[in-house]
Amino acid sequence: MNLKKFLDENIVGNDKYLHNKINSDQFDLSVQIIKLEKILKLNQRESAKILNISFDRLLELESGDAKIQTKYYVEAIDRLEDIAQQNFELSN
Repeated sequence: MNLKKFLDENIVGNDKYLHNKINSDQFDLSVQIIKLEKILKLNQRESAKILNISFDRLLELESGDAKIQTKYYVEAIDRLEDIAQQNFELSN
């Protein structure tokens, strides 16, 4: 199921703020972060520690906060992808 379609049809309705939020680059990047955390079986505190950011900052990234520049999302994704790749290489 497409997350954006589901949210648009079932939650957003005519709410312009929510519509803009789920259609932002930050939202897409936040979904990637959450998927990587799930793949790596990390809880939020572990993710924050690995990323060397505060727990609150991680929550902001996961929420798709549009005030955060996309480069910070990309840095977090790159770090989590590196860890996932290392784990894959170690398991093979």
